[in-house]
Amino acid sequence: MSSGLLSFHIVAFGLAVWLGLFLLARDVRRAPLRSAGFGLLLYAAALAGMVLVATSAPEQAARLIRWTRPLFFLPSILWAGTVAHLLPEDAPLREPFVRSWNRLLLPLMAAFYLLSVATDAVFGPDGSVRPGGYLVAGAVALLPLFEVLIMLGVGLRRTGPQRHLGLLLAGLLFFSLSATLLVTPLSGPWRAPITLGMGLDLLLLGVVVAALDAFNEGEAWLPELLRSLLGGLFSALLFAGPVALTMALITGPTLIMSGLLLGLTALALAHQTFSGPIQGLLDTLAYLGYPRLRAQQAALRQEAQAQVRGA
Repeated sequence: MSSGLLSFHIVAFGLAVWLGLFLLARDVRRAPLRSAGFGLLLYAAALAGMVLVATSAPEQAARLIRWTRPLFFLPSILWAGTVAHLLPEDAPLREPFVRSWNRLLLPLMAAFYLLSVATDAVFGPDGSVRPGGYLVAGAVALLPLFEVLIMLGVGLRRTGPQRHLGLLLAGLLFFSLSATLLVTPLSGPWRAPITLGMGLDLLLLGVVVAALDAFNEGEAWLPELLRSLLGGLFSALLFAGPVALTMALITGPTLIMSGLLLGLTALALAHQTFSGPIQGLLDTLAYLGYPRLRAQQAALRQEAQAQVRGA
C-alpha cells in the first residue's frame, strides 16, 4: 500500500471513529443511533486492521487479516436495523423485522465472526472470499440490506421528511453496491478503493441518521455536528499529529508507530466527543463534598447543550 493510500485510510479511520462516537454521544439509548454508531466503529476497526496489515511483517499480516477482514461485513447488519427502526411504526413488515433483528443481531454477528476467524471456510489467507464462502458472506453483507430496501421503498410515502428519506434510500443503494463489490472476487488494487467507497457511503448514512434523529426530536443537528467535527479535528491534530510527523520524517510507517497513531487518534476523538460526560465525572470527583455546586455545573452543561441543539 502506497504512503498516500495509507494516509487516506488513516483519515477515513478518523472520520468513521468521530461520526460513530458522535452518534453514540447524542443518545446511546436510541436504537437507530446506537446501531449506526457501532456500525461505523466496526468499519473503523476494519480500516485500522488494513493499516496495520500494510505496515506489518508477512506472518503478522496473516494473523491481522484473519481477525479484521470479517469486520467489513458486519456493519451492514447493524445498518439494516438502523433503517428499520427509522421507518414509521405502521410501515409494512417493520415490526416483525425489528423484532427478529433485535433477537438475532448478536448471535448472527458472533457466529459469522467466529466462523471466519476460527476456520478457512469463508476467507482465504489473503482476505479474499473463498468460493465456498460466497453464500455466507453474501447473506451477511447483503440480505439484511435488501430486505430493508424493500421496506423502505414501500413505506417511503408514509413518512414526513421526504427529502431525508430519499437521501437515506440513495445512501443505502450505494452501500449495497459497495457491499456487493466487496463480496465479488476483485483483484488486489481495486479492493482498497472499494473499501474506501464503502466508507463514504457509511459516512453519508451516518450524517443522514443524525439529521433524522434531530428532526424527530425537534432539534437542530448541523451546529452540533460542525462543532464536534472541528473539535475532533483539533484534538486529533494535537495528540496524533506529532506521531504522524515522526512517521513522515524519521521512522516511516512501522507497525508500532501506525498502531500508536491509530490509538491516539481514537482516544483524542473519544475525549472530545464525550467531553460532557467526562466533565461530569470530574465534577463528581472534585466536588464530592459540594453537592450544590455539582448540581449547578450539571445544569449549566445541560443548558449549553440545549442551546446548541435548539439553534
